[in-house]
Amino acid sequence: MELVEINANIESFEADALVYSTNQYLHLSGGVGQALVKKYGVEVQNILDRYLRVKNIDEVEVGTIVESVSDNMPWKRVFHTVATDKEYETQKSVVEKIIRYVLETCEVDFSISSVAFSALGSGFGSLTYEEFMKIMRRELVRYQLSSAFKVYVVNKI
Repeated sequence: MELVEINANIESFEADALVYSTNQYLHLSGGVGQALVKKYGVEVQNILDRYLRVKNIDEVEVGTIVESVSDNMPWKRVFHTVATDKEYETQKSVVEKIIRYVLETCEVDFSISSVAFSALGSGFGSLTYEEFMKIMRRELVRYQLSSAFKVYVVNKI
């Protein structure tokens, strides 16, 4: 498995899966979420609105992960995650849980050989990029993904 840090626009980055963080209301009003809506259209927001409607809720818990697939986007799987609370605080344990879930999912989905992460909880959250990378490196040690598997951490240029 290879960890690659890269400066690029994540909404255009080629990988099999995408992982980014949004808010507890699942409103794609800033950061990566807003960039996804601009590039791929309102369907991205509609996926999350449907999730809330089906669950009959207005907001989700911190740590929630909503998985989706869309023919309109280039990824085989998108992990919409909530890493930060309403006060923009980020708990390291939440970021660890999200990374573990994504890696466990990729471990059993053989169609995924690469995943692009935004630095969860460090854009609008209280985690620094360096803290996120420390968590990512620690979590990657736990998994025995193929040596060809690539994990990208994509920073906006």
